[in-house]
Amino acid sequence: MHLPLIAAVLLSAALAGCQQPSGGPAAEDGLGRCVPPTYVIFDNTNADAVHPNGTSPSFTVPNLDPVCLISIQTYHWNGGAGMPPGSVGYTDTFGNSPMLPAVGSPGQGGVPNANWKATANQTYVLRGPITITDSDPISWSQNVGSKREGFAIVEVQKYLEG
Repeated sequence: MHLPLIAAVLLSAALAGCQQPSGGPAAEDGLGRCVPPTYVIFDNTNADAVHPNGTSPSFTVPNLDPVCLISIQTYHWNGGAGMPPGSVGYTDTFGNSPMLPAVGSPGQGGVPNANWKATANQTYVLRGPITITDSDPISWSQNVGSKREGFAIVEVQKYLEG
């Protein structure tokens, strides 16, 4: 048998179409993996009164250590009316800007669809500066305590390079 040749063919096939993790989607292909526990890397929410028209908040992944996106949650109190969920996502310095469909849940006072939570449906590796995006910034809640930036909570896991 020609094991080195077989190994090379298998490796080549495994890597075909895979994207090297550079801030965007990364396949679970030996290049790396997400490792629990899940933790909050960004949270600019507070319990003060909110207003609409949030702007996109930004944060930087500490020490440029990559992390795997687990979920992004935004808040749309919208004067007590909530808002049917749209999508939330991020933009990074590598040109990645995925938008993920969100699922709504009640917010403060039982307001329907005030919380929008998007759960990553594949591995997204975050590095460096990240800006959160929302499909409906007009209803995105903000206040002075959030620096007029839309409320957002980002959950991640550590990314271990393969």
